[in-house]
Amino acid sequence: MMLKIYATRADEPAWNMALDEALLDEAAADRAAPFVRFYTWTPPAITVGFSQDPSVETDTEACHAAGVPVIRRITGGGAVFHENELTYSMVLPASSAPGPLEASYKLICGAIATGLNFLKNGFEFSPVNDIIYHGKKVSGSAQVRRGGMLLQHGTILLDPDAERMFKLLKVPEGKFRKHGHVSARERVGGLREALGRKVTAEETEEAVLKGLRGAFGIDSKPSEFPDGVIEAAKRIRPQYESESWNMRREKPAPKI
Repeated sequence: MMLKIYATRADEPAWNMALDEALLDEAAADRAAPFVRFYTWTPPAITVGFSQDPSVETDTEACHAAGVPVIRRITGGGAVFHENELTYSMVLPASSAPGPLEASYKLICGAIATGLNFLKNGFEFSPVNDIIYHGKKVSGSAQVRRGGMLLQHGTILLDPDAERMFKLLKVPEGKFRKHGHVSARERVGGLREALGRKVTAEETEEAVLKGLRGAFGIDSKPSEFPDGVIEAAKRIRPQYESESWNMRREKPAPKI
């Protein structure tokens, strides 16, 4: 297997999610190769997991006042604030990550942690779907599977503003106490804190790709998006701009 790599770009939240879904669908239909890509968010946004209730996971009034949109992902996992971070996205055959869910997270997140260790030793996979540095979370991931393909995307925190983050997110006490922390802020770290210096998205991407190449074959040069992907993403995008999708409280029906 050889993963394509698509050029990093900053895009609007709805477009980021629409493009990920379009690429997954095209790969499932055998019209696009497995890939890895990186992107950032303009403006910053919160994404909630497929089955989450945004009113429970976020302070919706604070998000609105701050101009931070809340978008529902097609992947599972918890609510994430996307600011001062790099997001990665991968689609690969589900058969290339066999076994239980945690095993596939271990394979992919373990490769990313290996890449981050090119910057400084100490990054490691933490089940079920995190990467930590000395006990602090620097990356979280989420998955969905469709048509024999696996989409995993996740964040790599560069220099998070924990105070701003937790004014917008509501984190259950049990979620951080199980890791031995007395507040959600204590649980979150970032590459700047870990390395003691500013780390750019470009430097982070380069390190992560080194780790991924050890686990997966990756083309050396960025590719253009396959024919049809951009048009497909344009058709999907209105869903991620729709309040009925993003703010619904009952569990949405999955798209198979």
